Amino acid sequence: MKQRVGVLLVVLALFGSACSRGTTTVTEGSLADTDSADSNSADSDATPATQQPEPIAPVDETPTPAPSATPVEPTPVPTVAPATSWAADLEVGDCFDDAATVEGEQEAGPATDCQGEHEYEIFMIGRSSDPADAPFPTAEAFTDGLFDDFCDPATIEFAGAPWEVLPFGTTVWTPSETDWLAGDRTFACTAQAGLRDENKYKVGTAAGGTLTTDEGIVARGTVSGQRDYFFSFQGSTLYPLTNGEFDVANTSPEALNVAFLFAAPLQGSDEPGAAAYSYDYDTGRATQLDTGLNGYEIASPRFAVELPAFIFAARETSDDDWDIYVSRSATGVVALTDSDTDDQWPTITPDGSQIVYQSDDDIWIMNLDGTDKRQLTTDPGGDFESAVSPDGSTVVFASDRSGNDDIWMMNIDGSDQRNLTNHPGNEAWPFFSRDGSLIYFQTDRLGVSSNIMLMESDGSNPSYYSFEFMTNAALLP
Repeated sequence: MKQRVGVLLVVLALFGSACSRGTTTVTEGSLADTDSADSNSADSDATPATQQPEPIAPVDETPTPAPSATPVEPTPVPTVAPATSWAADLEVGDCFDDAATVEGEQEAGPATDCQGEHEYEIFMIGRSSDPADAPFPTAEAFTDGLFDDFCDPATIEFAGAPWEVLPFGTTVWTPSETDWLAGDRTFACTAQAGLRDENKYKVGTAAGGTLTTDEGIVARGTVSGQRDYFFSFQGSTLYPLTNGEFDVANTSPEALNVAFLFAAPLQGSDEPGAAAYSYDYDTGRATQLDTGLNGYEIASPRFAVELPAFIFAARETSDDDWDIYVSRSATGVVALTDSDTDDQWPTITPDGSQIVYQSDDDIWIMNLDGTDKRQLTTDPGGDFESAVSPDGSTVVFASDRSGNDDIWMMNIDGSDQRNLTNHPGNEAWPFFSRDGSLIYFQTDRLGVSSNIMLMESDGSNPSYYSFEFMTNAALLP
């Protein structure tokens, strides 16, 4: 399926036509297949607003053979054309926005900061092998050929996946007629945001990366307006687990060997509150857990193997603050925190001895019995949603201290706090890979409400995990 953007691009009077491919996108509330993407793309079947003038050079009426092209480095000036502003002003890795429409042709603005919002990012520049006297190609076969032969495989190399599944468009830009007749044969492949009115976040270098993993996750997702828990591998489709039975809460599940734990409003009851549930992988059934706090709103259930017991956050009414509880049985419920603010999002250290949690706007740690509470962060910004590394030495967490939500890391004692993402998009809900070498996190930087990405534990090489709307994920055993 192809989508054609009926505009002409001029890069300082250089580039003319553009051909782009559609993508499959899941947004909060809808799963768009390629047909719906076609209908949502602006001017997907439009033609240029102005009629192209007749070529200045004589035209050979015999059919022109399909052109070929070879990639070239972005810096050398094409030998078949005079020096152009394209070669001088834009190169691979540059980002830019549409600046204006001049005489029916859309003009690109200057290179902009790729760390900020933008519409296009260049990931390949090439030059077709058509001779200097070749007529200006008006047929779609020309851009189709460039796309199929060059931009299509270059997209996979750049973003780690085919254009059909990416949440941004892939566009090939070719010379304007004026520049073509002057001998210019340069073309460019770009990542394009905004084809379906997505956010104009960084769509290129933030979305690329080379990390691959065979680890599976369970996460919240929304398909056709229905929110469920889904199972997924990297780049795969979503496999529904809860099948619309629950109003899935905005908290991450706890994945165990035989089941995962989650919180949701009570089933079959008009009473307020939420309960903890266990979803069995083998039977595909969810069972309500007895936490001993009937009528309370339950969130973030965790299982402490060493006790054994359930750890969870709870509050009696919406006017109360959240506290952390431990439940060994229906009658053995103990409050581990009792502060005047919200204590929530508990996670248990790998050795089962401590709980890392959020209190007010900071990250704290305490023993499993609630003793020895220590504050790990003190920044005036908000710190939340933490996870502990498999070796128990470090903590990753989300924080808005830099002006927007980013992923941060610190030692388990609170020392050496550092920003791993530092991106204008929002990142949250981090967790470690099984060996601790990777960090998974959710982000809105890719143009849809939220995707799962992964990066090295030092924040480098951010790469795709999911191409669809997914949040609040946990690593499956």
